[in-house]
Amino acid sequence: MAGSGTSQPSFANAFVALATYYQFSRGERISQPCVLSRMLLWCKAGKGVVRVNNETCPLSVNDFLFLPWGRSIMYQADEKEPFFVGGIHIVPNHDRKHKIGYGVAHREGDACWRASWRKDVTIAELAGIKRGSLSDTTALRHLAEYTIQRYSAEPGASGCSVHWRS
Repeated sequence: MAGSGTSQPSFANAFVALATYYQFSRGERISQPCVLSRMLLWCKAGKGVVRVNNETCPLSVNDFLFLPWGRSIMYQADEKEPFFVGGIHIVPNHDRKHKIGYGVAHREGDACWRASWRKDVTIAELAGIKRGSLSDTTALRHLAEYTIQRYSAEPGASGCSVHWRS
Protein backbone atom coordinates (compact mmCIF):
# COMPACT_ATOMS: atom_id res chain seq x y z
CA MET A 1 0.00 0.00 0.00
CA ALA A 2 2.77 2.38 -0.91
CA GLY A 3 1.68 5.96 -1.14
CA SER A 4 -1.56 5.42 0.77
CA GLY A 5 -0.32 7.38 3.77
CA THR A 6 -1.59 4.62 6.07
CA SER A 7 0.83 3.50 8.75
CA GLN A 8 1.17 -0.30 8.77
CA PRO A 9 2.12 -2.07 11.99
CA SER A 10 5.49 -3.80 12.16
CA PHE A 11 5.60 -7.50 12.92
CA ALA A 12 9.38 -7.84 13.09
CA ASN A 13 9.09 -8.81 16.77
CA ALA A 14 6.15 -11.21 16.44
CA PHE A 15 6.38 -14.93 17.15
CA VAL A 16 4.20 -18.02 17.43
CA ALA A 17 3.93 -18.76 21.15
CA LEU A 18 1.84 -21.92 20.83
CA ALA A 19 0.42 -23.93 17.93
CA THR A 20 -1.49 -27.14 18.44
CA TYR A 21 -4.56 -29.26 17.77
CA TYR A 22 -7.10 -30.18 20.43
CA GLN A 23 -9.77 -32.87 20.34
CA PHE A 24 -12.66 -32.05 22.65
CA SER A 25 -14.67 -34.82 24.28
CA ARG A 26 -18.48 -34.88 24.06
CA GLY A 27 -19.94 -31.85 25.81
CA GLU A 28 -16.52 -30.75 27.13
CA ARG A 29 -16.37 -27.16 28.30
CA ILE A 30 -13.19 -25.13 28.78
CA SER A 31 -13.14 -21.56 29.99
CA GLN A 32 -10.21 -19.10 30.03
CA PRO A 33 -10.69 -15.68 31.69
CA CYS A 34 -8.07 -13.66 29.76
CA VAL A 35 -5.82 -14.97 27.00
CA LEU A 36 -2.76 -12.84 26.24
CA SER A 37 -2.26 -13.64 22.56
CA ARG A 38 -3.94 -13.14 19.24
CA MET A 39 -5.21 -16.45 17.95
CA LEU A 40 -6.24 -18.17 14.76
CA LEU A 41 -8.73 -20.87 15.76
CA TRP A 42 -10.37 -23.20 13.27
CA CYS A 43 -12.59 -26.26 13.34
CA LYS A 44 -11.17 -29.30 11.59
CA ALA A 45 -14.03 -31.68 12.47
CA GLY A 46 -17.19 -31.84 14.55
CA LYS A 47 -18.86 -28.76 15.97
CA GLY A 48 -19.35 -26.64 19.04
CA VAL A 49 -19.70 -23.09 20.26
CA VAL A 50 -17.03 -20.61 21.27
CA ARG A 51 -17.98 -17.60 23.38
CA VAL A 52 -15.46 -14.77 23.01
CA ASN A 53 -15.85 -11.60 25.08
CA ASN A 54 -19.59 -12.34 25.46
CA GLU A 55 -20.07 -12.94 21.72
CA THR A 56 -21.30 -16.40 20.73
CA CYS A 57 -19.56 -17.98 17.73
CA PRO A 58 -20.81 -21.37 16.51
CA LEU A 59 -18.02 -23.42 14.88
CA SER A 60 -18.29 -26.33 12.48
CA VAL A 61 -15.95 -27.85 9.91
CA ASN A 62 -13.85 -25.22 8.08
CA ASP A 63 -15.05 -22.26 10.18
CA PHE A 64 -12.30 -20.05 11.57
CA LEU A 65 -12.01 -17.16 14.00
CA PHE A 66 -9.18 -14.70 14.39
CA LEU A 67 -9.36 -13.60 18.00
CA PRO A 68 -8.16 -10.44 19.76
CA TRP A 69 -5.56 -10.05 22.50
CA GLY A 70 -6.83 -10.15 26.08
CA ARG A 71 -10.03 -12.03 25.30
CA SER A 72 -12.09 -14.19 27.57
CA ILE A 73 -13.06 -17.44 25.91
CA MET A 74 -15.28 -20.41 26.61
CA TYR A 75 -15.36 -23.51 24.42
CA GLN A 76 -18.43 -25.76 24.48
CA ALA A 77 -18.14 -28.95 22.44
CA ASP A 78 -21.20 -30.52 20.88
CA GLU A 79 -22.70 -33.49 22.76
CA LYS A 80 -22.76 -35.76 19.69
CA GLU A 81 -20.02 -34.43 17.41
CA PRO A 82 -17.41 -32.65 19.57
CA PHE A 83 -15.12 -30.38 17.67
CA PHE A 84 -11.49 -30.99 16.82
CA VAL A 85 -9.75 -27.63 16.52
CA GLY A 86 -6.45 -26.14 15.47
CA GLY A 87 -5.10 -23.08 17.21
CA ILE A 88 -2.16 -20.75 16.65
CA HIS A 89 -1.34 -18.20 19.36
CA ILE A 90 0.66 -15.19 18.20
CA VAL A 91 2.44 -12.59 20.31
CA PRO A 92 2.64 -9.58 17.95
CA ASN A 93 5.38 -7.69 19.81
CA HIS A 94 8.07 -9.30 21.97
CA ASP A 95 10.95 -7.19 23.29
CA ARG A 96 14.13 -8.69 21.85
CA LYS A 97 16.01 -8.04 25.11
CA HIS A 98 14.11 -10.96 26.68
CA LYS A 99 14.24 -14.66 25.88
CA ILE A 100 11.24 -16.02 24.05
CA GLY A 101 9.21 -18.20 26.37
CA TYR A 102 6.85 -20.49 24.53
CA GLY A 103 3.38 -20.72 25.98
CA VAL A 104 0.51 -18.31 26.56
CA ALA A 105 -0.96 -16.77 29.70
CA HIS A 106 -4.63 -17.71 30.12
CA ARG A 107 -5.16 -16.34 33.63
CA GLU A 108 -3.47 -14.34 36.34
CA GLY A 109 -0.66 -16.34 37.88
CA ASP A 110 0.41 -18.05 34.63
CA ALA A 111 4.13 -17.77 33.87
CA CYS A 112 3.74 -15.12 31.13
CA TRP A 113 1.00 -13.11 32.85
CA ARG A 114 3.17 -10.20 33.99
CA ALA A 115 5.57 -10.34 31.02
CA SER A 116 5.63 -6.63 30.14
CA TRP A 117 7.91 -7.48 27.20
CA ARG A 118 4.99 -9.29 25.46
CA LYS A 119 2.52 -6.87 23.90
CA ASP A 120 -0.26 -6.58 21.41
CA VAL A 121 -0.08 -4.42 18.28
CA THR A 122 -3.05 -2.48 16.95
CA ILE A 123 -4.13 -4.04 13.66
CA ALA A 124 -7.15 -2.12 12.39
CA GLU A 125 -8.12 -4.82 9.87
CA LEU A 126 -8.15 -7.45 12.64
CA ALA A 127 -9.97 -5.51 15.35
CA GLY A 128 -12.48 -7.57 17.31
CA ILE A 129 -13.39 -11.07 16.17
CA LYS A 130 -12.92 -11.95 12.51
CA ARG A 131 -14.79 -14.94 11.10
CA GLY A 132 -14.39 -16.88 7.93
CA SER A 133 -14.40 -20.26 6.26
CA LEU A 134 -11.46 -22.35 5.17
CA SER A 135 -11.71 -24.79 2.35
CA ASP A 136 -9.13 -27.49 1.78
CA THR A 137 -7.55 -25.38 -0.94
CA THR A 138 -7.06 -22.05 0.83
CA ALA A 139 -3.61 -20.64 1.42
CA LEU A 140 -4.56 -19.77 5.01
CA ARG A 141 -5.42 -23.41 5.76
CA HIS A 142 -2.10 -24.59 4.31
CA LEU A 143 -0.17 -21.96 6.26
CA ALA A 144 -2.00 -22.83 9.50
CA GLU A 145 -1.44 -26.58 9.12
CA TYR A 146 2.21 -26.01 8.23
CA THR A 147 2.67 -23.74 11.27
CA ILE A 148 1.39 -26.43 13.64
CA GLN A 149 3.53 -29.10 11.97
CA ARG A 150 6.66 -26.93 12.25
CA TYR A 151 5.89 -25.84 15.80
CA SER A 152 5.42 -29.47 16.85
CA ALA A 153 8.76 -30.44 15.27
CA GLU A 154 10.79 -27.62 16.89
CA PRO A 155 12.19 -27.29 20.41
CA GLY A 156 9.72 -24.46 21.14
CA ALA A 157 6.97 -27.04 21.44
CA SER A 158 8.60 -28.34 24.60
CA GLY A 159 8.33 -24.99 26.37
CA CYS A 160 12.00 -24.02 26.32
CA SER A 161 13.23 -20.46 25.92
CA VAL A 162 15.43 -19.26 23.08
CA HIS A 163 17.24 -16.05 22.20
CA TRP A 164 16.25 -13.97 19.18
CA ARG A 165 18.31 -14.69 16.11
CA SER A 166 19.97 -11.69 14.50
